[in-house]
Amino acid sequence: MGVQGLTSFIKANKDRMITGYHLHDTYLVIDGNNFLYRLYENSNNQTKDNIYGGNYSRFAGNVHRFFTTLAKCRIRPVVVMDGGIDPSDQKIVKLLKKFTKNLRHAIDISNGNHFDGNIDIHPTLCRPVLEQMMDQLGVAYCQILYEADTYAAALANQLNCPILSGDSDFFVYNIIGGVILSDYLMNSMQVRQYEDQNNWRNRETYKYLDTKLYTIDNFVKCFPGLTSDCLPVFSTLMGNDYIEYDNIRPIVDTIPDVNNGQRNNRINISERHQQMIKILNWLRGLTRQQVIDYIESVLIEKSMNNVIELLKISIESYNIDNCSDGISYDRATNSFNWSKLAAHVMQKVLAFPQWFAIDMCKSRLNPMLINVSQAKRVFLSPRVEDLSLPSTYKCCWRLRQYLIGLMREDNDNDVKTVEVYDRYESEYKVLSMQSITVLTNNSGHQLPQLNQIINLTINEKTNLISEMLFDDKNVVKFMIKNTIKISDLQNQEGVYLMIVIRYWLGNTPNMV
Repeated sequence: MGVQGLTSFIKANKDRMITGYHLHDTYLVIDGNNFLYRLYENSNNQTKDNIYGGNYSRFAGNVHRFFTTLAKCRIRPVVVMDGGIDPSDQKIVKLLKKFTKNLRHAIDISNGNHFDGNIDIHPTLCRPVLEQMMDQLGVAYCQILYEADTYAAALANQLNCPILSGDSDFFVYNIIGGVILSDYLMNSMQVRQYEDQNNWRNRETYKYLDTKLYTIDNFVKCFPGLTSDCLPVFSTLMGNDYIEYDNIRPIVDTIPDVNNGQRNNRINISERHQQMIKILNWLRGLTRQQVIDYIESVLIEKSMNNVIELLKISIESYNIDNCSDGISYDRATNSFNWSKLAAHVMQKVLAFPQWFAIDMCKSRLNPMLINVSQAKRVFLSPRVEDLSLPSTYKCCWRLRQYLIGLMREDNDNDVKTVEVYDRYESEYKVLSMQSITVLTNNSGHQLPQLNQIINLTINEKTNLISEMLFDDKNVVKFMIKNTIKISDLQNQEGVYLMIVIRYWLGNTPNMV
């Protein structure tokens, strides 16, 4: 999401804010979720078949090519993925707008209307495919408890390297190594050879990717007297994921136009960016605290006290120091310090046992489990589907109820309720989902609690999965035995595929 209009503003003034850069022999922190969607869009830019379910093979091939190209230039990628949604509800309005808009696009496509342009509808298995490819290629990646931006920025400063993203929020963070816009790198991945022609005795040579680098120093130089410390305030006043611009506009209207509406000839300004220029010019020469004091006085005067807390949260969200202890990467082993990452998670969520926290950090667990446990709210991404039928997510309704039951804490067998946002006919609505803690078959077995799962034997886990999926503890055992016998599939993935297909056949309302 980020700061609307900031990316186009920087691109319009790239000669002053962005410099040419040879990317080589360095770490590169990657904003995982942004990278996932940008690369998927690039993988399917010649066709729109991705909107109907996608082409995972083509996407996997592009993931492979991207990371192997980095390796040729001795670039070591470190990928940071988002986890669950913020349980504080501070971004719920933005999320609802996003998914409602996506549903409108999905409905247009389902009705056969041509859609020209980028759409934020991606196949369900995009992220698992990316992570599977990263596992195969040995790329380091982790999952943060909630949104990953600040942790990714902190990690980039720890490794003293650039960060790759298309999210304009990173222009506001004080990232020492700078920011590489996804478009600038991913649209041209040609490996080049550099040779120093001036020093023939100790000639420097290396392979590199020719790209462009944004730095916060270049940005503030365009506005003499502006300090990087004030950029989080600028972002907040322009409206971001925490504060809608309409809510903060009464403050912006009180800010004096120090240039009296005249254009700065050294900066390319469109009408869309006039407010940005006004705010940035006003911030010149002011300290961060002076600006905050002024904003708070205006809010109090206008009886907008409810915005003051959001203002502080928004500004503080760009403080990298708050997350430095929550992410740790070992250069010697080229891997994350999983124990330290898990300990940070467990400080925030006391209910998570260590094994769960570690698997969550390794992205072995779906972020939905975090949402169920903490936000008590799940957003299901709209799909392109037959609108006359129930949502495709409906076939897994009971499984989600079981998952809510599994996420309960010690000695807590009360029924839990989670809000689930999904398509209902042609609307994006909230539905109430209640946990199931006792298996619905005749066994009457109670589901284990979260901290008990790690102690289950393989046989107990197999029986549990079988009873959750098919109400019969013997079905999965039978399928494992016969799947291997019939198709000679000696790996877990093949067996799981057959189990999923069997579940689909038994739970699809309208058989094809």
